[in-house]
Amino acid sequence: MKYKSREKSELIALICLISRNNDSNIIARAGLDGLDFARGRASRALSILEGKGYEDFVKDVWAMNGEFVALNISPGGSADLLSVLGFLEKIDQDISCEAVC
Repeated sequence: MKYKSREKSELIALICLISRNNDSNIIARAGLDGLDFARGRASRALSILEGKGYEDFVKDVWAMNGEFVALNISPGGSADLLSVLGFLEKIDQDISCEAVC
């Protein structure tokens, strides 16, 4: 894991999900134009991460958050997917295949 902090990794994962997910919550609140904007904006944030590093990425994510609020964009579906990922990771850590089989 390049970003050793769980918080950093989860933020990056959330932005990755927003950039790729057809988030139905965004569509319901902001339409397909809002989805296109959110996906493009998240992709831009990821480019900043790659080019300038984590600190600039976080600043851009805060700016993106303000833009999302102004446009009524709520990436709840992407956040739900991140929660599922955490849940599955916990199950993987807690239960071995032998215990289930």
